[in-house]
Amino acid sequence: MKTHLMILGDVRVGDCFHIGVYLKSLKHEYETIWVHGTYERDAVHFMRDHCDLGIVRTIEKPSLCLSASPSTIPLDLNSINAFIKKYAELESIKSIPCDLYTDTFSPLYFVPGMDVIYDTKNLLDYQHDKDYIMIHCSSISSWKNIQVLENLPLGITVYGIGPKNEKIPRNAMDMRGAMMEEIASMMKGAKCVVGIHSAMACLAFHIDVPLVTCFFWDGTNQLKFGDFRDGCIDLVYPTQETVMDAIRSFGGY
Repeated sequence: MKTHLMILGDVRVGDCFHIGVYLKSLKHEYETIWVHGTYERDAVHFMRDHCDLGIVRTIEKPSLCLSASPSTIPLDLNSINAFIKKYAELESIKSIPCDLYTDTFSPLYFVPGMDVIYDTKNLLDYQHDKDYIMIHCSSISSWKNIQVLENLPLGITVYGIGPKNEKIPRNAMDMRGAMMEEIASMMKGAKCVVGIHSAMACLAFHIDVPLVTCFFWDGTNQLKFGDFRDGCIDLVYPTQETVMDAIRSFGGY
């Protein structure tokens, strides 16, 4: 098996999940060593330990995006070059024998027709209980938040997911701060996942969970999950009615 060295850090968590499509396209020929930053640690470790993407080793370096302030939001994939320049020489990373070296974002996104679903491993089985849905309604990027998701008139158990400091729906079971593998395991057993266009929706998309994604603007230049696999409903400017209709279509009410 050949070795692929990927130096990719300071990436939004959702983008981090998307990068797995690139790794999946390589996995039958390459084992991947991924050099990453602190910010996306949980996502990278989840992909390494619970997704069949050929990631055999991860190396963590300090995040440039977090060096000035712990509340700094990563600048998407554009910070990769700066990350490489500052950290690639440390610990002789470039000296790791490899047959493929990735240090730019150009090959990392996917196009229609590529296989976007990740086979999962070592997750708990919740398939016996499908009488719940999961909702992610807010983000550290407050401009993503969609208030309509906080007060849906649902007649089913709801789990609220996200970091501890984010909002969850009224009367939801609180899963904020849960480990990524626990969230993914619960997603696999849910009627559907409902969320803003952010990290949790990206995770649900790639592990093949019924998904309702709510856009925080008109959707221009945003990934439409329904263009890439079945079982995804994309809502631009969602209302309570359109969200409820989407949830009902998955039997979640």
